[in-house]
Order: sequence, then structure tokens, then C-alpha cells
Amino acid sequence: MALSSVQAYSELYKALSLALYRPDEDLLSPGYFQTLRALVSQLGLPLAGPIEELDNFYGCQTAGLPDLEIEYSRLFVGPFSLPVPPYESCFREKGGVMGESTIAVSKFYQQTGFEVDSDLKEPPDHIAFEIDFLAELCNLENKLAEQEIDKFKAVAKERQKEFLQKHLLAWAEAFQEAVQREAALIFYPAITKIMVETAKTHFQSLNSAS
Repeated sequence: MALSSVQAYSELYKALSLALYRPDEDLLSPGYFQTLRALVSQLGLPLAGPIEELDNFYGCQTAGLPDLEIEYSRLFVGPFSLPVPPYESCFREKGGVMGESTIAVSKFYQQTGFEVDSDLKEPPDHIAFEIDFLAELCNLENKLAEQEIDKFKAVAKERQKEFLQKHLLAWAEAFQEAVQREAALIFYPAITKIMVETAKTHFQSLNSAS
């Protein structure tokens, strides 16, 4: 049974957020890439290039989990330098981490009842949290649609639009360009290309449905 478009967006955001947390074995499983490719295809996203790059990455198996862990740490963690800080505030404000963007994102989460994983010890405007939040908003919309609660379903849609416009889309392309510039492996450039196109297309679809 095919997923509805809102379910597909929810599942695709979940898959993308998994790729932007610290990597684990699930990320390198064939099932992960098959799911990602199927969701991109169902939503009709114009992403043949990055999907082909990931197909080569998974097919060649030239990089294992240790390689991804090293790449993730080098790009997004440090400790000596941080080529691509994975935080909205670092791309939108001069002060760096824990700026006004961080506070605004945190308030957005609180208003919707979304809780970040405290075990991860990251600020709430981490890229993976923001994508995970969109997955939850899409999932909420889907549940409300199933229950035929149209009033609150419309609110869930508006929250998605607002968060995309005020937060993720305000820095996602700059983040992707920095990843493209700094990465040594193709994995993260491909994933972030998919992330940007997913967010842009999702936002367009929400606007056209208004």
C-alpha cells in the first residue's frame, strides 16, 4: 500500500535526520538506501544526481562505518576546527552557537510538544533535530487526517510552513553548500542535496494547497 504524500514526507525526513545524527550501522544497511530511494521516487523529487551518487557509494562499499564516523566528526564535531557547524545559529548569526535562532527553535518545539533527545547533548537548532521535528509535524498531520480532524490538520500544515520558512529553509542551502565544499566522501553532499530539495518541494506543496 502506497503512503500518502504527507506520510512519505514524514518518513523521508526521518531517514534524512538519521543520516545527520552520528552515523551507526543502520545508516550503511542496504535497506536504508532502498527506503530513501523509494520515498524520493514516490514524491517525484528531481534528485537523480544525488541518488546515483548514493547508489555508487552503497554499491562500491569503499567506505565503512569508521570512515563515516571520521567524516562526520571532521565536518560537524571538531574538536580542533569545525568546517560545517550543524547549527542554524552559526549560519544566521555572528555570535555562533546558542543564539537567538536557537531560542526561537526551542520555543517552536515547546509549543508543539516536541522534545529533543537530551542524551545527544546538542543545541535544539542542530540540523538533525530540525529535520526530525518536520517528520513529527508531518506525522501529526497524517494522524489528524486519519481521524478527520480537519481544523487541527490545517494547523499542523501551517506549523510546517512556518517552520520551513522561518528556520530550515533560511539556512539549509548555505549548510549544503558548506558540506559540498568541505566533504571528502560523497555521502554527506548527496544527503544534504536531498534534504534541501525535499524541504523546498514540501514548502511549495504546502503553499499550493493553501
